Amino acid sequence: MLYGLKQSPREWQLKFKMLLGELGFKPLVSDSAVFYNPESGIFIVTFVDDCLLIGFKLSEINVVKRKIVKEYAIED
Repeated sequence: MLYGLKQSPREWQLKFKMLLGELGFKPLVSDSAVFYNPESGIFIVTFVDDCLLIGFKLSEINVVKRKIVKEYAIED
């Protein structure tokens, strides 16, 4: 459990970054809280434990969301 610890946001961000790496996302050089997948053209903007997924095709965004849901409980 990560909540309640002083380092919780950092630990969550590191764990989430590993998952995104497995899904083909790379952090932007200019902002390490924004991830991009060149194959799908999807951006994921993170802030603490919130995410914003941006892309051209909703179907591709939904594929990424289904993969994230396997690891984390998310609200849409």
